[in-house]
Amino acid sequence: KNAARWAREAGADIILGAHPHVVGPCRWLIPDANHSDSCFVAWSLGNFLSNQNKRYTDAGVILSLHLKKNFDQHKSYFGNVEYLPTWVYRGERSAKKMHIVFPAEWSVNNKHLPDYLDNELMNKMKQSFEDTDEIINRYGPSVKLKAIK
Repeated sequence: KNAARWAREAGADIILGAHPHVVGPCRWLIPDANHSDSCFVAWSLGNFLSNQNKRYTDAGVILSLHLKKNFDQHKSYFGNVEYLPTWVYRGERSAKKMHIVFPAEWSVNNKHLPDYLDNELMNKMKQSFEDTDEIINRYGPSVKLKAIK
């Protein structure tokens, strides 16, 4: 929180955190007496691709920040902010180690998933999806789940 405060004081409008190897919440810092603009903070985007496979460490987020600009008024502002939860499969296929990043939402609609993901792995992916969904908006709704096709 101190780092986000410091970055905002230095003029940051977007703060994207990393390193703790788990997904963290997102939050809008609204304008106040010292700041005329909003600031978006994503505390941690988790692990996009890693060799970690314990709960919370096998999850990541692809974040989409939509920025808009009004050229007549020379002003920029935020549009939608969306996230796509990901889950890392870490296993072996044909005696080769594999790391594959899947959209975690596929655990709910598994028509896209390969046969080698058994029930245990599907449950881990589903748990990851549910954990990420709960964590990302912990401080209030600020980010929408990105629709995948």
